[in-house]
Amino acid sequence: MDGYLSASMIYVYIKTINPNINIIPLFHHKNPKSHGLGDKEIMKELKKYTPSLLIIPDASSNDEKECAKLRKLEWSICLADHHFSKSYNKECILVNNQSSKN
Repeated sequence: MDGYLSASMIYVYIKTINPNINIIPLFHHKNPKSHGLGDKEIMKELKKYTPSLLIIPDASSNDEKECAKLRKLEWSICLADHHFSKSYNKECILVNNQSSKN
């Protein structure tokens, strides 16, 4: 539930700033237990779109390899997550309170 809530919150927030912005939400239809960029179907789906800003709420802190692939395709990536991060993902803008030494 927290992923759906996070996604809907960011969607509503961005639409209040710019109601005309084109937001394309992607969901894990074929792999509902998947999360973030580890889902191959999501990675395949992203390749269909012109690279732009990809915002991933509640996932992907540890998906550095997948982020690197998308960066090579010229995607900009912002992750907002609360899950434990094994290392700092340098391929994106990462907002994660688990990354702090505090």
